[in-house]
Amino acid sequence: MTIHNNTDNTKKIRRNYMNSNDELSRYVSATELALMLGIARSGIFNLMKQGKFPHGVKIGRNRRWNVQEVKEWLKHQNENVQ
Repeated sequence: MTIHNNTDNTKKIRRNYMNSNDELSRYVSATELALMLGIARSGIFNLMKQGKFPHGVKIGRNRRWNVQEVKEWLKHQNENVQ
């Protein structure tokens, strides 16, 4: 059995999503969002319950987040820290 190290892939995914202007109108799943932000999926939902993270939109039974909205939220978070 081969064990694959996904750390490099995760870093590439995160870098591609957060640096690409082509993805601004794209909606991503909780799994993709967790990879982008470097946090657990459960962390996303915990922040949502606390009112500290965008709720995204429900599409059928799934929830999706707009990449542009998440980038704006991150920018706002960084401004509040400084």
